[in-house]
Amino acid sequence: ELSAALATIYLVCMTKTILDLLESKNTIIIDGGFANNQFYTILLKELCIGQNIFCNESAEGTSLGAAILAFENMSGCSFSNPCTQVEPTGLKHINKYYETWTELIATENSL
Repeated sequence: ELSAALATIYLVCMTKTILDLLESKNTIIIDGGFANNQFYTILLKELCIGQNIFCNESAEGTSLGAAILAFENMSGCSFSNPCTQVEPTGLKHINKYYETWTELIATENSL
């Protein structure tokens, strides 16, 4: 369990770093295995508090997204939204952890 928790925190920090590098301000949709990891989704939401985050509950998220795009202009084709919004929990320590983590990574890279 400890290894899974540490891996989740690491993946959240890496995801946030990539989102920052991309200057992401858009809605985030979590798909696949990450959508099944409640701790990942909650921690990422706390780090991306200004962005809407949704979890795709469908196992076929990529295929469903392609179908929606392909058929969006066709009448009679409707798709339900399998996403649920991730709400903030008020967990504040992850922000300090992420700040310290990024400082340590920057220090390590400058050596």
